[in-house]
Amino acid sequence: TWPECYGIDPPTGTLRLNIDCNEVLGMSGTDNYGDVWGSNEVIYTGNSIIINWFNSYPEFGTTELTPLDGNPIVDPLEFLESDYTFEWNTGETAQSIEVTEPGRYTVQVRGPNGFSATETITIDEDEYNFEPECSGEILDVRYFMDENRNGMRDAGETTVLTGEKYIRFIPDYQLFAYQGNDTERYVLEAGSHLIGMDNDDFESANLPMAYEAMQDQDVDNIEIGLYAKRDFEELSVDISSAAIERCNTVVPFKVRLRNTGTLPFNNEFKLKMHPALEYVSANPEPVSVDAEYLTWDVSIENHGQEFSIDLLLKMPPVEFLDVELCLEPEIGSFEKSSDDFCFEISCAYDPNDKVGTPFRGDRNLTLFEEELKYTIRFENLGNDTAFDIRVEDWLANGFDLDSYRFIQSSHEVSRQFITQERRLVFIFDDIQLPSIEQDSINNKGFVQFAIKSIPGLPEEYTLQNTAEIYFDFNDAIVTNETRHTLVTDFGTSSTVDGLLSESMIEKLFPNPARDRLNVIPRANISANCSYVIYDSSGRLLMSDKLSRQYIDISALEEGLYFLQLTSGSESSELIRFARY
Repeated sequence: TWPECYGIDPPTGTLRLNIDCNEVLGMSGTDNYGDVWGSNEVIYTGNSIIINWFNSYPEFGTTELTPLDGNPIVDPLEFLESDYTFEWNTGETAQSIEVTEPGRYTVQVRGPNGFSATETITIDEDEYNFEPECSGEILDVRYFMDENRNGMRDAGETTVLTGEKYIRFIPDYQLFAYQGNDTERYVLEAGSHLIGMDNDDFESANLPMAYEAMQDQDVDNIEIGLYAKRDFEELSVDISSAAIERCNTVVPFKVRLRNTGTLPFNNEFKLKMHPALEYVSANPEPVSVDAEYLTWDVSIENHGQEFSIDLLLKMPPVEFLDVELCLEPEIGSFEKSSDDFCFEISCAYDPNDKVGTPFRGDRNLTLFEEELKYTIRFENLGNDTAFDIRVEDWLANGFDLDSYRFIQSSHEVSRQFITQERRLVFIFDDIQLPSIEQDSINNKGFVQFAIKSIPGLPEEYTLQNTAEIYFDFNDAIVTNETRHTLVTDFGTSSTVDGLLSESMIEKLFPNPARDRLNVIPRANISANCSYVIYDSSGRLLMSDKLSRQYIDISALEEGLYFLQLTSGSESSELIRFARY
């Protein structure tokens, strides 16, 4: 159709369709115009393969491939097991086997028309098995919403996914982990442990008062029913990108909505985009797309349940370097527990990196009470699929391990845990991450978590953090190092260039304030005075001329903010205030 529509030859470049037998692995490369291509759906009809494709121009379409020899097309996920035989070196003949020991396992597969293939699978010693770490009991804890408060899981009562803290042990656990997305795993010293609720919004009708951990006992399980102390509306929104936001490329984003309240969320969710960003596609698709907003109809009925959006956006050209580009979530009347996701594009990059927020320049000044968010991103630049990936992050002594909070990841995390050596480990079993040759968009992934610093650290204490990424049996890929400098107040740091000067503000009251913040500048400040207001993560929220001796802050949410005045070339220090 290109000659008919455009009067030009079809795209060439390095564009390729990757197929293994009749399994479509994806599209990769760029065409002769520099646009990236990808596919988001493959349909096996029995007579042909139908591929829905798109590119970053953006154009999209459907291509149907039919075998010239007329052989039927079989979905590779739905082949008939009865047509094949399997012979393992263990003597078993099933399609899949369970093994308990590390080693090399060989299977020979025979099928129709004389087909025969042999494959060897190596099971490595799992150095992070919990058993060697334990001197006591492994306890798995699951939660459910106990609607009738009878302490038993009845029909229709839903599972609560992990991600919030509900209980505590006395004495505390030795190790803590997540198994999948619905199980907490604790390692407890042998002996008796008191159990209490550790959440102000929920109570339990079947929480045991104590738990007896037995030496060298097998994994034990308990299921705890939760019910809400009060009804409230709250939704958390977390946004992350799976790749460096590089100019002129298509970047995958993941948007996670989690119901952290007790009432259902049945409403529109809007994502406001910077106009320089181009929408390519999303799963699920938005109900409306315009120049400013992407809109979805979202229904999240129960506490702890989630709604995820996989989003592809094309980054702007090099002319937008040093421009802050933002994705801003809007969730109607629900209490918003989220931040805008802002970034600057780059035109050169390291494909495996670590990003820490808040980001405020080289020293990353951070308040002691702020939560730090880290995103570890990885990309398969090899020439074959990565089957298993392990990410390790050493948490220095300045981090409060009890405050650790998993946020989201590009692929399902099989296991995550913190070792006694303070290593945070994420295991992606059978992730099947394609190479850049197989799929130049879906060859990327990430994991995102949050953590706070321990109380009592000295002023201007620096938190450093680095991650290691292991692809299959390869050596570690070490990410860049992130650094955050902890301060009590942005104005107390003696090295914040350009922000400190003799005070320009005579009075600032009331503090905390509700709707009006009274600001009286120093007497010799000119009438041509302006102000800016930042939130605690350093995002600019308001700026204007100081035409009166007060600022209307009624549009701000409750929380901590920072005010700065500017008059000519002179700027004040950052003054902290709160809105209640």
